[in-house]
Amino acid sequence: MIVSPFVNPCHTGKSSTQNTGKNSSALPKHILVGYWHNWHASPAAFLPLREVIDHFDVINIAFATCSELENGKVVFVPHPTTNAKQFKSDIIYLQSLGKKVLISIGGATGSTAIDSFAAQDNFSDSVTKIVQQYGFDGIDINLEGKVVLDRGDTDFKNPTSASIKYLTAAIREIRSNFGPDFILSLAPETVNVQGGFRSYEGFSGSYLPVIHELRDILTYLQVQHYNSDALAARDHNTYSSGTADFHVAMAEMLLQGFPVQGDPMQVFPPLRPEQIVIGLAAWPDAVNGGYTAPLETKKALNYLAMGESFGGAYRLHDSMNYVSLRGVMTWSINWDAANHHQFSNAVRSYLDALP
Repeated sequence: MIVSPFVNPCHTGKSSTQNTGKNSSALPKHILVGYWHNWHASPAAFLPLREVIDHFDVINIAFATCSELENGKVVFVPHPTTNAKQFKSDIIYLQSLGKKVLISIGGATGSTAIDSFAAQDNFSDSVTKIVQQYGFDGIDINLEGKVVLDRGDTDFKNPTSASIKYLTAAIREIRSNFGPDFILSLAPETVNVQGGFRSYEGFSGSYLPVIHELRDILTYLQVQHYNSDALAARDHNTYSSGTADFHVAMAEMLLQGFPVQGDPMQVFPPLRPEQIVIGLAAWPDAVNGGYTAPLETKKALNYLAMGESFGGAYRLHDSMNYVSLRGVMTWSINWDAANHHQFSNAVRSYLDALP
């Protein structure tokens, strides 16, 4: 993902609006999540928030970014052509249509390590104020390149890495400020999650302890299946990104669990199907590889949710299917609009056809 060039070094204003706190259980059974970015990335032009197409159930606002002046502090401003009052009005309008609007934190270059008590407090306090100020329904954690395993940290159940311990503590603090209806999503890259099957060090598998620690309050996990190298799956075969096999294999690693670094004594437990969202690119130019054509997406969803095999190389565990699989995420709403909604038209119809 990309970070907004409109980074304000100062947080603006006091909290004026409480989070609407719409119940996350009110989410549709199958959701389409989209990132809305507040900058122009030709041909993905800036799109007024209230003009987001109705196909999307959850809109992630990209991004609130980490201040360079105060460790752990998060700042956010709407697009320079949109003032805070109009932006809040647009959020309320989308919520009136039944949409959930989340603030996404980080991005490719807007992240920082939450690696001390001071950073934890700054992160928790500043994110809480942003949520209150704009009335967001929850948060999406998209800290890319800053959640890393320290040397010697080998047990995902008992992490010792500072950037993991303080981050998870801060997220729990934020959630406690808003209660159980607050939506929490995580959006790591594949190397940070499924990459832990082969290697558990540095960035490989680094989000596993975060996911494990937060699984009881995690609404859904949306791993970015784009910008990814080929990866090994539970069957020990390697699959290339952008294919139905890749999406099915990567999703089932989380649905069945897998031995971390191949160690049968360190098995990452499965998540519930309703906690799994598959992250896809809306347009080839939106990402640095791993774009999936709509037909491949349909194959993967039908196999995962309904057990309809497409004759691929990967086979679901014991011919199972996951009818309550939560859905699909995309980068981005803007790129989808630039391509005349080809992605969201197709995926919305696929999701609506699932049982």
